[in-house]
Amino acid sequence: MRTGRDVAVLVRRRDELLVLRHARRGYWHVVAGVVEDGESFAAAAARELREESGLIPGVPLRRLDLVQRYPIAADERDEYPRGVDVVELETYVADAPDDWEPTLNEEHSAHRWCAAPLAEEVLFWPEAKAAVRAMVVQKGGSSDEVGALLELINVREGTSWAVVRRIPGGSQQGAHELRDPQGERAVLKWHTGNIRAEKLPQTARVVEEARVRGWPTSRWLAFGVLPAESAYIIEEFIDGEMPTIIDTPLLDRLLAANRLQAGLQPRTDQDWSAYIHQVIFDPERNGDLARLRVRSDTTTFAARLEALTASARDLALPTSDLVHGDFTPWNMLVRDGTPYLLDAAHAGKGTRAYDLAVLLIDSRWSDPSGDAQQRVLDEALALVGSSGVRLCLAARMIVLLEWGGRHWPADVTKAVDRCLALLEMVPA
Repeated sequence: MRTGRDVAVLVRRRDELLVLRHARRGYWHVVAGVVEDGESFAAAAARELREESGLIPGVPLRRLDLVQRYPIAADERDEYPRGVDVVELETYVADAPDDWEPTLNEEHSAHRWCAAPLAEEVLFWPEAKAAVRAMVVQKGGSSDEVGALLELINVREGTSWAVVRRIPGGSQQGAHELRDPQGERAVLKWHTGNIRAEKLPQTARVVEEARVRGWPTSRWLAFGVLPAESAYIIEEFIDGEMPTIIDTPLLDRLLAANRLQAGLQPRTDQDWSAYIHQVIFDPERNGDLARLRVRSDTTTFAARLEALTASARDLALPTSDLVHGDFTPWNMLVRDGTPYLLDAAHAGKGTRAYDLAVLLIDSRWSDPSGDAQQRVLDEALALVGSSGVRLCLAARMIVLLEWGGRHWPADVTKAVDRCLALLEMVPA
């Protein structure tokens, strides 16, 4: 008898999802099955994943914040116990290594890898389609998932961290406050699918060298790589407030922090100057600009950016500075007047003018005259000139507007206007 509890697992390999063709009925579905008596949803998801695809992931499955219920069809009524009229479905996400392919059991006759929009289109069941949509927009793992990951970390690191709560932040699986038996507080960040294993030790070294020199960032207490380009980082806990407005004293300290990044010669493969060129001039590797071209609210702006940056295609931006990569108020906490720069997992080499460009674009200012923005712009101009500043601004604007089009489409027009105003400030 079926229990009235089902699970589904979305198997993700980089930006693609695994879909399976049902052997008898011919439709496309995902890994799925029945939760057996005495079995938890999470245990059933892991079992079905292993049975139907052969995958045993190296990190805990992520449970989507999506519990679906649907009535039992009349022709299936005899398969369920008396009194069970509705099936409850939980969905999980599993990350597969880049070169992994499934080993199918007798339930499925074929498989294919699809980008999320195509997967949603080809999947048969509406619950699976809804799960794909939820996966695209949801961030942050469940408490069970984080607890399972922390058990793995504690064994690996010889520590005794416990989860206290989820806190704001964390662009991947969220951020979680930890505490050990001695009362030390820390923050766990779990990154999935966007950190290469060889880069993490490089970044840890770069961050620590900069921190020792006075760069205001949180200390990394532990880090490690996981399968499928995943990683964990445990950082010291900074008890501060996220700035909503950049006033003059805070700007002075942020500019001082940015100057500490000058000439550090980071020993890392993370090259932000190369990234800037890729975003603007290499649509095959980064399709953000191409997506802006075809959207009605950004097509004119995309053409404007292309015209402004065309003459700088061969401009070589410096690579001698430390670059945070996301030098935005969203990644800062202020404690006793001192700003701390968080989320440095992608810190690398490049020009610190890019961080200044991010600060210009992402900040709200207490100075209505625009003098504060001009100070930031002048500092960036002194580093890379007008053409270089346009490249830095354009790269950040492209990424911001592409992301905004997916997450806050109603505000994109206002964001475009703000970007145009900043570009007008750059001298010819």
